[in-house]
Amino acid sequence: MIVFLCGMMGSGKSSLGKKIASKMHWDFIDLDILIEEEEKKTISEIFKNSGENYFRNIETQELQKIILSKKNVIVALGGGTPCFNNNMELINKNGLSIFLNVELNKIANRLLNAKTTRPLIAELESYLKIKEFISAKMQERIFFYKQCKIILEDHNISDETLINSIHHYISSDYKI
Repeated sequence: MIVFLCGMMGSGKSSLGKKIASKMHWDFIDLDILIEEEEKKTISEIFKNSGENYFRNIETQELQKIILSKKNVIVALGGGTPCFNNNMELINKNGLSIFLNVELNKIANRLLNAKTTRPLIAELESYLKIKEFISAKMQERIFFYKQCKIILEDHNISDETLINSIHHYISSDYKI
């Protein structure tokens, strides 16, 4: 089974994904890190040198490779992954998709100190600009995120509660 964690950058897909994978004794893949390893460039360098379209095509190719592997794995998707190249359809057809719907202020706070590793917000100078950007991106992406099979609302619940909720869905023989 493949579990795909969807959501905005800063929603906790990677940190929660690692914890869930550890708890389940499954593999964990961060799609962005996988792309960086394959391309031998950072996501920022790929965006800068080759453009977003190139990145999105590589992203879809790597997603297809993960699906073909057919192993038990937790995959932290990039924030935009579900929104391009019919990826959301591919994700839902081949695994359990979970949308981590995290409150806007929480995301903006997390991203304020992570700008250098996030090409889409690297040039934004303030918390307010980051919040405005995230709000606009969420409006663009929510249509795709809401197609996930499971939507977990983060109303200031602990990571442990989220992990246990996701673990419950996976271990309860959720049928795809």
